[in-house]
Amino acid sequence: MEIAIDTSTGLVGIALSDMGELIDEEVWTAGRNHTVELMPAVLGLLSRHGSSASDLSAIFVAIGPGSFSALRVGISAAKGLALGTGSLLVGVGTMWIEAAPFEDEQLPLRPILDAARGELSVGHFVSSPSGLEELASPALMTVEGLVSDAASPTFFCGEHLPVVRETLATALGDRARFPETTRVERRPRYLSAIGWRRLQNPKVANLGVAPIYARPPSISKPNLAKAARR
Repeated sequence: MEIAIDTSTGLVGIALSDMGELIDEEVWTAGRNHTVELMPAVLGLLSRHGSSASDLSAIFVAIGPGSFSALRVGISAAKGLALGTGSLLVGVGTMWIEAAPFEDEQLPLRPILDAARGELSVGHFVSSPSGLEELASPALMTVEGLVSDAASPTFFCGEHLPVVRETLATALGDRARFPETTRVERRPRYLSAIGWRRLQNPKVANLGVAPIYARPPSISKPNLAKAARR
C-alpha cells in the first residue's frame, strides 16, 4: 500500500493506492494551514480503510514547483513517514501531475501554476508512445512570454489556467487548446500512478527528495543594503 502527498500549492491532495491503483483520495483547499491539516488527513484516510502508517510500503510526494512553505510541509511529512516506516520514497514533479490527465493529447502540453508577482511557472511536455516526455524543466515567465513561446497549437492545463485562460484564448486564437472543463483541479491519483511506475526503476526510489520552488526563496539572497549597514 502507498500514500501520495501533494502540498505544492494551497490545493492539497492525498491518495491511498495499492500498486499504484487508486483506493481513495482527498483534495481540499488548505490555504496556509498545511501544517495543521495534512497529517490528520493522512492518518484519517488510512484509518477509514482499516490501515495505519505501518502498512505503507512507499510514499509518493510532489516536489514542486510550488509554494516554499507548502512544499516543505509535504516533503517533510513524506520523509518522516518514510523514515518511520521504512517505506520507499519517490518524488514527482508537480508539473507531471498536472500534465498526466492529458497525456493522450497530440499537442505540446503546457501546465501552468501561479508563481506570484505576476509570473507563471510553466511546464513543457509532449506525448510519446511510452507516455509523457518532459521537454524542459519548469520555467518562470509572464503570460506575455508564454504567448510568445506558443508558436504552434498548444494544450494548456494546470491549476492556474482559469486565471489566464481568457488571455491565452484571445492572444492565440485557434492555437490555444484547453480542457473541456473550466475547473482545473490537480488530483493525487496521478501522483500515485506516476510514483508507482517510477518505483519499478530501482534507481529512482530514495534518490533524495528535494523541493523545486517556483522561484528562489527570498531568504536565499541577502539584502545588500542591509548587509552593507552591518
